[in-house]
Amino acid sequence: MNPASGDLAPLTAHLEYLGDIAQPCIEISLLESVAPAPAASRFGGVPMVPAGFAWPTHAVGQYRFLGQVNFSEIASPSALPGTGMLSLFYAQDERGECFWGDPDYVLAYYWDDPEQLAQFTGADGEPVQHSVALDFTAGISIPRHYELRNDWPFDQYSEEADRVLSALGPLTVDDYLLGYPSFDSLAYDPTPEQDWVSLLTLVSHETLQWCWQDGAKLMVFIHKDKLKEADFSELRCDAG
Repeated sequence: MNPASGDLAPLTAHLEYLGDIAQPCIEISLLESVAPAPAASRFGGVPMVPAGFAWPTHAVGQYRFLGQVNFSEIASPSALPGTGMLSLFYAQDERGECFWGDPDYVLAYYWDDPEQLAQFTGADGEPVQHSVALDFTAGISIPRHYELRNDWPFDQYSEEADRVLSALGPLTVDDYLLGYPSFDSLAYDPTPEQDWVSLLTLVSHETLQWCWQDGAKLMVFIHKDKLKEADFSELRCDAG
């Protein structure tokens, strides 16, 4: 980390500390001008699924397809699987009865052989018409909020702390895998429990019909042991 402008000057005195707490992440870029291939990573569109796939439902309706990650497209080594397809769905409903803190608000399906998948063709389901291709880049995640650390090298809730946290802005992206969670309005660490880690952080995107907590961010978590096993059967979420 090498601050090169006046905007980043508040970080200078804390580079060693920030370097120690930084975590690897995978930054996600939305390629609006690229038409994604069926098996490519994307948000929205129609999912790639195995034959006979039954579209998931919840208590008041059907899940909506969020997107898919083809792990073979992530070139940088990470805690994620090196291959396979992760397909994500969320419990959207028109009346707003689904809550992002509910169990199974986000469902994930992992298939280790994408070549055995085909685009969903059933009559049921909630695909998203708009589809956006994704690009992945290795990045570094630094906690942007007081609530995520208890060992800041400066006084919390001080002008210096505000300057340091503001200076982290140019070094961060809004959509990413792994790393620390980030949020707009929460006043607590949204990580569910010890040994749970951030899997995915997403901002609201109007073109994808995403509006997490009045236009804030969705944070998806997984137990670190489950992640090692490529077991995505239990995820927890928060938004704000």
